[in-house]
Amino acid sequence: MKRLCALFLAIAFLTALTPVNTNAGISDEYAIIKCGLNYGSNGLVYANLENHTGQGYSLGYFDSDREFVEIAYTSETQITMLKDRSLYITNDSKNIYVQDKPQSVAGTIGCYHKTAGEYRSYASASEAASNYSDGFVAYSRGTYLALYGNYMSSSDASNLWTGSSNCVTVVKTGTNRILFEFDGGSGVGLGVMPDGRGGEALTWFKGYKYLGGFEYIRNSPDGNLTVINVLSMEDYIRGVLPSEMSPSWPAEALKAQAVCARTYAAHNKNKHASYGFDVCNTADCQVYSGLQTQSSEIDRAVRETSGKYITYNGEVASIFYFSSDGGATEDSENVFNEAIPYLRGKIDEYEPLISTGHESWTAEFTAAQISETLQGKGYGIGRVVSITPVYTRLGNIYSITFKDSGGKTFTFSREQARTILGGSKVLSARFSISVKGSEAEASEPETLYIAGQSEPFTDTDVYAIGTGGTERVTEREITVITGSGGTAKRVLGELGQSLVSGVEQVGEAFVFRGSGWGHNVGMSQWGARAMAEIGKDYEDIIYYYFTNVEIRS
Repeated sequence: MKRLCALFLAIAFLTALTPVNTNAGISDEYAIIKCGLNYGSNGLVYANLENHTGQGYSLGYFDSDREFVEIAYTSETQITMLKDRSLYITNDSKNIYVQDKPQSVAGTIGCYHKTAGEYRSYASASEAASNYSDGFVAYSRGTYLALYGNYMSSSDASNLWTGSSNCVTVVKTGTNRILFEFDGGSGVGLGVMPDGRGGEALTWFKGYKYLGGFEYIRNSPDGNLTVINVLSMEDYIRGVLPSEMSPSWPAEALKAQAVCARTYAAHNKNKHASYGFDVCNTADCQVYSGLQTQSSEIDRAVRETSGKYITYNGEVASIFYFSSDGGATEDSENVFNEAIPYLRGKIDEYEPLISTGHESWTAEFTAAQISETLQGKGYGIGRVVSITPVYTRLGNIYSITFKDSGGKTFTFSREQARTILGGSKVLSARFSISVKGSEAEASEPETLYIAGQSEPFTDTDVYAIGTGGTERVTEREITVITGSGGTAKRVLGELGQSLVSGVEQVGEAFVFRGSGWGHNVGMSQWGARAMAEIGKDYEDIIYYYFTNVEIRS
């Protein structure tokens, strides 16, 4: 039997939450999202599910259109998916499944089974399997097998069947009672769809509650399970939103975050295609912990922006967001290499209106600590004697160059300039560097200004007048006023049109003084809050932080 659930059982609930889009558009293309929960080195030998809301599970697979195809059904409320290998059940309160024999064994579950025949339908195979107390059905690439028993090796009995390296076993949690086996071949994983019994199904997995269904693929090097949450885009955003922004924040800020999160997911569809899913659940993509926080504010923000995406020239945009910029966002090429026309930095006029908690931060490093950190990362640097920063036109850091006592230099640019010494200490890309204890020690990031001007310095503002008219200065030393009120010499042209060299700092210990938290590209979340609090709507926020974009369905 085949049950097609284009937007799953959870969509029954969302029809009241989300208006139906009868015209094909962006929202149709990205209706279903696959989010990786465990994969790679974090793949699992076993994965438990437990009904939180609803009862039972449909078992089958997700087809090429991401529609669920049901093969079997179980009314069990607690089930476990296993890699189809011979496993031991530990004799303790947890009754977990392990590959290596423990000191005390509660039971075993072998991957070898006796066969009672092959069939063309699940129903006929199930009828044959019911003749055995431990009988069950295995689906193997279009064929249904009636199986019974489980043995730890092929020498334990004759006429045995075992699945391939793709096979996944479903058991009643804590037991060796096999409910179903699935072997769909390479890249086709077992699909599990919780039964909401007419309502919204909510399911426990590893201490978190999830909407939608699950997929299990054995594509890690050791054959462990890759676990994927498969759900509607709108349900996914309901899970991302409270992980990225507090539900207590203003409604328009939440809406802006919802549109950004939805756009990020759409643009990064198939980012982790090698593992079989779109986006992961960590900060490498977007933080997602299922539906841990249920609130009317979150649901409203998702509902009122349903199907809305940020686009540029008709295509879903590659957008970014972060906590706070400390005074200015940044051009994308100065952080992530690629120059993206709608990711243009600007002095943030709104974030200063609010207390972010990161208006000022300080990180201190001795020269010895810096040397040790860089050496630990494989760089052949000696004792550090100086640091030279380079700033962007907006006063954010572009690069830092460390020089050792032997005269060797090591330069780290863009995002690496912020993270090379540890992202937990150097919080943002907006910071100054000074020698500890020196009079020149800055109190804030080094934003540069031409004397008498209110806007930050860029070399595009400076000209030399010659006989041929007005010409851009290409090589000239000037005096600028720094953000802390002092003056400094700068050479124009040597670093390109939008970069300004800082002063070399020579000493035994250094102070990094900064503001903000994050990479500074795209939308400041605290800036969005500040804008919302003075009456700006979510579209105002998005159009402010992203240049010349559109919001479309």
